[in-house]
Amino acid sequence: MFRMTSLAIALAFTTSAGAGYLIQIDTDGADNGPITFSPNFNFGGDTMNTSTSVAATAFGTTPGDSIFGGDGVSQPDTYVYVYNPPAHTDNLVIPFGTPLGEGNFGTGVVGGGNGVYRVYALWPFTENVSGGLTTYDVVAPGDNFSVSLNQNNRGNAWVLLGTINYTGGVITVRQTSTTNSFISMRAFGMLFERVVAPCAGDLNNDGVTNGEDLAQMLAVWNTNNAIADLNSDGVVDGADLAALLATWGQCV
Repeated sequence: MFRMTSLAIALAFTTSAGAGYLIQIDTDGADNGPITFSPNFNFGGDTMNTSTSVAATAFGTTPGDSIFGGDGVSQPDTYVYVYNPPAHTDNLVIPFGTPLGEGNFGTGVVGGGNGVYRVYALWPFTENVSGGLTTYDVVAPGDNFSVSLNQNNRGNAWVLLGTINYTGGVITVRQTSTTNSFISMRAFGMLFERVVAPCAGDLNNDGVTNGEDLAQMLAVWNTNNAIADLNSDGVVDGADLAALLATWGQCV
């Protein structure tokens, strides 16, 4: 029977890379004022335009303007992001364990299919948001969550908003201010990253991810085995091994 040494396991664990989907609002590659809006971004409510500001810096970002405020009148300033996992191919490689900011780390799991996704928001570091709390309503068919947070004294890090269970359709995020002001809220982009369920590595369903599950995965290495293909990309490889190791010893 094929055996993998601890060194080989460590190498596979550290070199396998997952991916995420980044929606950066300004896609023109320049922090210069004019914005080329991402096709995954739009305004909502009666917001039609906004002001621009400096780029945010965090893992995976490229030069581009951030936005703030808006011209909403009878409704709160509103920004809308749309993500369709099967249609929007992962556009950002995030190796397992990559620091994303605020104590969060990359999962190393490829997206595109059903499963639980983390939803992150990004804006430049700020101390002058004056519109009160910023609310993010995240909706997918069959699941949703809402979170309100203070953007002040925060930024330049991927802020984890929460997780959502995706089973089809699109994931929509509506970002709204509490009150409209010159700097009612800020935004640079959103990040979606698929996560592994707590017991995803327990291939034999005995209640714990351990050597037996590892042996089962190695026995079907480089095949499209549905049980061991944890990220559903059609092949059992290093990404699935990383996902299994991420749940090692859990679910006891």
